[in-house]
Amino acid sequence: MGKKSKGKNSGIDGFWAGYSRALARAGVNRWHIKWYTRWAGMFGREASGYVPFSERGPAEIADFLVKISERYGKGSWQVQQAADALRILYHDCVKSDFAASWRDLESMRNSLFPSSPQPSTGEKANSAAPGGQKAAAPAITAPISGKKKAPYRDLLERAHEVFRMRHYAHRTEEAYMGWIKQFLYHRNPHSPEEINGRDIRDFLSYLATERHVAASTQNQALNALVFFSEQVLDRPVGEIGQFTRPKKRQRLPVVMSTDEVRRLFSHLSGVYRIAAGIMYGGGLRLMECMRLRVKDLDFERRQITVRDGKGQKDRLTVLPASINGELKNHLKTVRKLHINDLKNGFGEVYMPDALARKYPNAAREWGWQYVFPATRLAIDPGSGVARRHHLHENNVQKAIKAARRKAGIDKPVSCHTLRHSFATHLLESGYDIRTIQELLGHKDVSTTMIYTHVATSGSSGVKSPMDVHLAIR
Repeated sequence: MGKKSKGKNSGIDGFWAGYSRALARAGVNRWHIKWYTRWAGMFGREASGYVPFSERGPAEIADFLVKISERYGKGSWQVQQAADALRILYHDCVKSDFAASWRDLESMRNSLFPSSPQPSTGEKANSAAPGGQKAAAPAITAPISGKKKAPYRDLLERAHEVFRMRHYAHRTEEAYMGWIKQFLYHRNPHSPEEINGRDIRDFLSYLATERHVAASTQNQALNALVFFSEQVLDRPVGEIGQFTRPKKRQRLPVVMSTDEVRRLFSHLSGVYRIAAGIMYGGGLRLMECMRLRVKDLDFERRQITVRDGKGQKDRLTVLPASINGELKNHLKTVRKLHINDLKNGFGEVYMPDALARKYPNAAREWGWQYVFPATRLAIDPGSGVARRHHLHENNVQKAIKAARRKAGIDKPVSCHTLRHSFATHLLESGYDIRTIQELLGHKDVSTTMIYTHVATSGSSGVKSPMDVHLAIR
């Protein structure tokens, strides 16, 4: 494009190859270059007929960004990324003076981005994930140039590649990458070859003595660093030796009474009431509930299939009959939304592992859709495809906390409290500990036994001698 004619494929390919190089020079992460290219290509297809980039002015650019903001919302990271993509395109690839044009676009920035504008880089434009926090306004007045390469960038990019090759969960990758970065900047080695087991031991001791982290947090850091050494550096950890460990505390879970559960549910409605009903009625974790697919619900057998739970295990649990009506009506609404997405050229959902390649049409089938879909489409950070992901877990957490305050419950109730209450109330109803273990998906029964300490009746229920012998009448 640019000054090349439409029929010269080699010229077009050369233009986009030059654009990719310009993005790399501007400091755009190589994982994000294809997204920038898609925004630029989408802008090119907006013109009726073939109109070179050099003949398109700020009005067309403004209209394009407004269309994106209408789809994804004002101030969204998608608008910021598209603006950055076009800024780099015109500054480095289109041979025309567009400085004045970019200044003319300042008038539309306030309407697209309510917050005060701040300079952004190609890398920062991608820092907010779909469903995450709002991005800052795009810097469209000055080019990115001379960005210094961050320390250890090659090493960290190699770590990202290994995580994806080994199909680690996205949240595991985020947690491990956080510890790897903290370790590198704490140790500050001149080269990866200098890292050894003693460095890992010193960092773990630092976490315990100066950061005062919990034992589980230190164990996660240890697992991340062992992975980093063996899988990324391709070097065995060796002897780490003894290091300071935090004292492991056994804390009792927070459990609501049946009356508190009723009060909580009286202040929940809509999709949040249904989600809370599944977590309390089936003992699901929050993310297990959010990731439920339509095919995982069996109304006839009144059971839920939990896929890839903690430890990558599947299990069966109870589908509460009391929410069947609400849940079926909810699914009718979700189905209409899915049909509308299909009509608009979307409707594809994320598929785990390699199922997208094995069953290329399954991603659009009704059974694979999320039970709790998001309210808007978002760009999948792994593939760059526009999809409707599941409802963001923060929305459910906020709804539960708001309901707790309205219900006047003083306990620190969270989504996980519903799971604790499910197990405790089953135990109080006389169900055996092994059955509860299977429903919760615990690997060891000793983990489930903790609920015997908070149950008020059943196998571990004890009456106070004060109530038995000296009850005041």
